[in-house]
Amino acid sequence: MPAAAHRNLHRPTLDEGPLAIKHYARLNIAQVCGRLDGLSLRELQQLRQFEVQHGNRKGMLRALDRRIALTALQP
Repeated sequence: MPAAAHRNLHRPTLDEGPLAIKHYARLNIAQVCGRLDGLSLRELQQLRQFEVQHGNRKGMLRALDRRIALTALQP
């Protein structure tokens, strides 16, 4: 078994629950940003809450905050 596959067997999986983006926790910032179009304000806020509680990636939080602000301004 390749070393990378072996490491993944022991990596704990996060319960992502009903997040709007499948496998969110496995994605990098660019991958997530490419999937934010069309999400509701509520879905964006759920992603942000998950990020704070699990990854707390500063760049991801900035990207989500920008998208939340833009979405909140839309009629």
